[in-house]
Amino acid sequence: MKDEAKTKEHLINELRELRQTVNKLRLSTPDSDKKSQTLQESQGMYFAIFQTTGTATAVVEEDGMLSLINAEFERLCGYPKEEVEGKKMNLAFVAEADRQRIINYHQMRRTSRNSVPRNYEFKFVDRYGNVKDVLATIDMIQGTNKDVSSLLDITEHKKLEGQLMQAAKMNSLAVMAGGIAHQLRNPLSVISATAQLLGERPEHKQLRNQCIKKINTTVRRASLVIENMLNFARPQHGNMAEVNVHTALKGTLDLIAYHMTSRNIRLQKDFAADLPSVYGNKELLQQVFANLILNACNAMPHGGKLKITTQAIQPDQVEIRFEDTGQGISPSHMPFIFDPFFTTMPAGEGTGLGLSISYSIVQKHQGTIEVNSHPGQGTAVIVRLPAMSR
Repeated sequence: MKDEAKTKEHLINELRELRQTVNKLRLSTPDSDKKSQTLQESQGMYFAIFQTTGTATAVVEEDGMLSLINAEFERLCGYPKEEVEGKKMNLAFVAEADRQRIINYHQMRRTSRNSVPRNYEFKFVDRYGNVKDVLATIDMIQGTNKDVSSLLDITEHKKLEGQLMQAAKMNSLAVMAGGIAHQLRNPLSVISATAQLLGERPEHKQLRNQCIKKINTTVRRASLVIENMLNFARPQHGNMAEVNVHTALKGTLDLIAYHMTSRNIRLQKDFAADLPSVYGNKELLQQVFANLILNACNAMPHGGKLKITTQAIQPDQVEIRFEDTGQGISPSHMPFIFDPFFTTMPAGEGTGLGLSISYSIVQKHQGTIEVNSHPGQGTAVIVRLPAMSR
């Protein structure tokens, strides 16, 4: 009986403790329910934002699997989410020519996240084989190995940008036209005079050989002028290769030489002896150089000096500096110099696209462009580009 009484007492104590625990839980339930409800509301709100944003967005796992996509991503890629989520399709949407570059980019993001840009452009291929220009922005979800990748379709923007680049290029070419005509007229005059001399004394063997050599040399020189002009005028399609900066500068200066001479502008070149190459589009870089040189000429209407300096300022960076002795830029104009169509030139004498296009091209080459100027003290434009490893 004593044992039975002890057992009952023990059960009563356990029941009392259990009741106290239940009461504590009851007291805490409203707050817990409230927190749970708030959490659910937050999750619902963020998911709604994720789904309705106008940018194609995907959550990318460390192994490349797309674990979540929004409606805009479905529209961009052409696949329903059921065929994309849970699959390693991140590279399936990247054009073949861009895949290795994207792989290298993500590897760098994993190892040195802070030093790698969040944005990059690539060719996006949808389900039906349509190719689109896309600007990607990558952000890591804190506390995870997941990335949020936002893709903005910039195809129409790229088309417009290409048209503006071509317009700026043709405007520069129009300015150079007089000089190009002069560079072609001189060789033609030499060829004409030499051919006349050859016709007058055909029996003189030594003179004949000299005339033939002179004509061949002059024709090659004229042909080079035409080739430089055509290369400069031709629309470019992003062909990237190793570029010798000095060769690109020389080709540009050959086209602008007469324009500078006719304006009484002296050229001083201070080129580094062992300048590393850069990886880029030679013709686009020449367009940048032409824009900056022509701007300098416009700033010196009564003549002056243009100094072009090249140097390797770091093992992995090349600097090209253009310094003129011109009028300088007003402080009130400085905030707008890279804006499209901003110009201080008289109506009909400038498009206001030169610096804007140059800025865009340099950015595409992962470089920077900087302008230092003071009224009456000239202007220095510094272009810095990543150097290729030697």
